[in-house]
Amino acid sequence: MELFYILPEEIWIEIILMLPCQKIIEICEIVEFKELCYKNNLIELRKMKDYPRNTRYCKFHEHTFSDNIYPETLHKKSMNEIANLLYELNFDLVRGDIINLGHDETGINKILIFDGCNLKYLYYIDGEYSVIPQEFIILNNNIPINYWYKHRDYICYISIDHSYVRKECISNVIYNKEKDLVFTNFYLNNINYVIKCVYDEYDLYYGYNECKKDKKNNRNKIIKIFINKLSENILLIKYSKNKLVLKLELKHDDLESSDEEY
Repeated sequence: MELFYILPEEIWIEIILMLPCQKIIEICEIVEFKELCYKNNLIELRKMKDYPRNTRYCKFHEHTFSDNIYPETLHKKSMNEIANLLYELNFDLVRGDIINLGHDETGINKILIFDGCNLKYLYYIDGEYSVIPQEFIILNNNIPINYWYKHRDYICYISIDHSYVRKECISNVIYNKEKDLVFTNFYLNNINYVIKCVYDEYDLYYGYNECKKDKKNNRNKIIKIFINKLSENILLIKYSKNKLVLKLELKHDDLESSDEEY
């Protein structure tokens, strides 16, 4: 590896960061490169490269990767095999990108997210609503709140660290009697965002009428639970049709679990 000692360190770093993350991991195990990789944290730098995108939205990759590749074939491949395939096809992958593999043989639509190095399956709430992993937490960094908004049909929930606007959110809680709505708001980069408290009026196990009765009879309790939720470090928020409005959902179980406290 005489070439390693000929080229300046900054040139090697530039070359290595052009490679896929998995290749960098392999390079980091080579004796000559080990110190260079770990001293400059090249794996982490590669993971975060170009994230977030300049468009301020993630990129959505459909399963039609190639005329010779079909969804049923993709579902049989491992995550590494799919990632390698995407790189072979010169896909522009950036951390936070979404990959839609299409429906598997059971009819389930498989959605992946790229973490900058590996592909990961999104997990689901109630078997239907997909959740961005908490490692992609937003608001406490440069990641736009609406980074995945355009694909809310696939991406329903995001995690936000609202620590530096928490007091603002709590002090701004309002109940609008006319609309029977509890909400709050905060400002970020001179933009006003609203967080609506949404009590799920249809619960699969509890029933619509009972949930509606709960909402009417426990309005004060719902407001207190909403404030308690806002006091937590991380909020699990759902996108709505209006990109300036976020939803914080409460379930019937939230009321039940709070009976002793209130």
